[in-house]
Amino acid sequence: MNPTQKKIAVLLSTYNGEKFVFDLLESVLFQSNVDIKIHIRDDGSTDSTPNILSQYSDDQRFKITFGENLGSSRSFYLLLEDAVSQNYPYYAFCDQDDIWLPDKLKIAVECLENSNKNFYSSNRLIVRKKIFKILPPEDHKKVTYASMLFSNSSPGCTQVFDLEFAKKVLAILNGQETYFDWSLSLLAYSMGIAIHDPKSHIYYRIHDDNQIGVSGFLDFLIKPGLILSKLKSINEQIVQHRQAASKSFDTKAQCLWDALEGIEGVGFVRKIKSVFFLPRLSTSRLRNFFFKILIILNFFQLRSVD
Repeated sequence: MNPTQKKIAVLLSTYNGEKFVFDLLESVLFQSNVDIKIHIRDDGSTDSTPNILSQYSDDQRFKITFGENLGSSRSFYLLLEDAVSQNYPYYAFCDQDDIWLPDKLKIAVECLENSNKNFYSSNRLIVRKKIFKILPPEDHKKVTYASMLFSNSSPGCTQVFDLEFAKKVLAILNGQETYFDWSLSLLAYSMGIAIHDPKSHIYYRIHDDNQIGVSGFLDFLIKPGLILSKLKSINEQIVQHRQAASKSFDTKAQCLWDALEGIEGVGFVRKIKSVFFLPRLSTSRLRNFFFKILIILNFFQLRSVD
């Protein structure tokens, strides 16, 4: 291995991924100009995923463990905790059903080093089901801390970050891992140490078996039970993020929270005016409008609970 190549720990949690995990791993192995170590934790799969992973057990580029089913967030947290103890310069999360383009990690490291930032994420080329159709990407030039607070525009499969940030994550979250990749995005953006690449270096596959995935917003709206559950999870994530990370906020993040807190407790007309002067709360105009309506209706817990 070329000594000038950057060492990156690729972290993958698998669960019943027999349909896609082989293709994913082969695309990761074809990464260019980086030195990778692939840390895999199988999260209690009941299909043939463990057998597929065992095919790589003699490859020195892999570290594979098999554990009980803890859920993806906890599984990824354990992977990161273990990898950080080995002091890799860089870390990248990986989903079991995507395809990585050969330059994905190389571009990420170059962006981090050229920008002097600690956290990188990128856009995605979304592929639905068995049809290899690239959907139009969202406007990722509008990715900010405000837009990240209510919906994660930087999912884990696009994230690459350095050792300094990884240690901060483990110290600040301290075992809290609800929507773990979203927690990292929020933390990085609230500290002002994130860079977002509007280009994509990954095919992000959407199918019926996705652990999280994304859905069309209109499809989402016609399923009341699903949307209520999702909104409750968003509120939980917001509260957890505020409690864990508030001492690390940069000036912009603190100003946003001051504005959000100031909205609560005012008259209805004044609240409407204040909400629509907030920055965009999503890269999507429709979601931005939707989230602002919910703030007016006091759906989210935005006051500090300290």
